[in-house]
Amino acid sequence: MHYNTKPDLSCSHRFGCIAYILNDSPEWGKLDPKGKCALLVGYSETQKGWRVYHPEKKQIQVSVHIKFDDNADLYDSFVAGGEY
Repeated sequence: MHYNTKPDLSCSHRFGCIAYILNDSPEWGKLDPKGKCALLVGYSETQKGWRVYHPEKKQIQVSVHIKFDDNADLYDSFVAGGEY
């Protein structure tokens, strides 16, 4: 038990923030982007890592090799059909 100590929140991030996953695919070229853009949806319960959602692929992936942008949302610049 740890009383009178604050918990370490350095590894926690805001849900819905942008996450860039390291692109380690074998087809990766020298001039291709090193990160794939995704959305943080949670923390993995069975393994070490974060769960992120890929909007283009419509799938969830668990990874440890992620950089986060806590100040931006993926849908900050989203415009609905007919809006300007």
